[in-house]
Amino acid sequence: MSGACIPTNPSSLTSSPTLVSRGLLVSGEMEGEGEGVVYLKMTMTERLYSNVHASPTSTPLPPSLPVLTDFIHGQVDTGFIARNPSLLLPVSSSNRGQKLLTFIGHTIVNGPDPSLGASGPPCSVIDPTIPSLPPPPPRKDKSLRQIYLERGPKGFAQAVRKHKGTLITDTTWRDAHQSLLATRVRTRDLLKISEATSVALAPAYSLENWGGATFDVSMRFLREDPWDRLALMREAVPNIPFQMLLRGANAVGYTR
Repeated sequence: MSGACIPTNPSSLTSSPTLVSRGLLVSGEMEGEGEGVVYLKMTMTERLYSNVHASPTSTPLPPSLPVLTDFIHGQVDTGFIARNPSLLLPVSSSNRGQKLLTFIGHTIVNGPDPSLGASGPPCSVIDPTIPSLPPPPPRKDKSLRQIYLERGPKGFAQAVRKHKGTLITDTTWRDAHQSLLATRVRTRDLLKISEATSVALAPAYSLENWGGATFDVSMRFLREDPWDRLALMREAVPNIPFQMLLRGANAVGYTR
């Protein structure tokens, strides 16, 4: 929230629309004259901060601005923060909402936790339908995966350039569950559909199945080895090239 001060007379208050960005930032402008109502601005800021939680990997926002005489009277210059370093001290947050969502997600995916007294099978008894597809007819030409194994990257690139027609990359195993399910689909669930995938997408250019958030989530949240996942996928789908989404600055992490 920005602005020099808030006037005591509400009729002299002008403000810009509030902008909420992903639940973290609120931006607005208030203009006017008077020093007594600066306290109102500070109260509004405190109320805002008390209801905003930063992400677990972010530095928490300060809960409030101290009631400083020079701030109330508008005697603030560029050295204000330097003279009040406590404004930048991080504060801890219980973040109860995120903990509740984590518990709900864990229960939905893995069923009730026996350590909390739950007994019996998970509440959901619906198993996904796994299609059974007949094997594809023998290819008259070599697949791109075969070309890569026999001729290497250079031969693979030449075959792609010579290809007549559209080349399709399927992103189900990377982007689909990253966008819809926070990348929480487990390796064993992906492997259940691998045989049908190798048949249905046999002519595909590639399967985009790692990179992005998949590497990080498999370790931090699913407690799986991302390298084992790739090895098991390759064993189950030997005939289609795999593709990775590689970030330019931080590869598969979230820091440079």
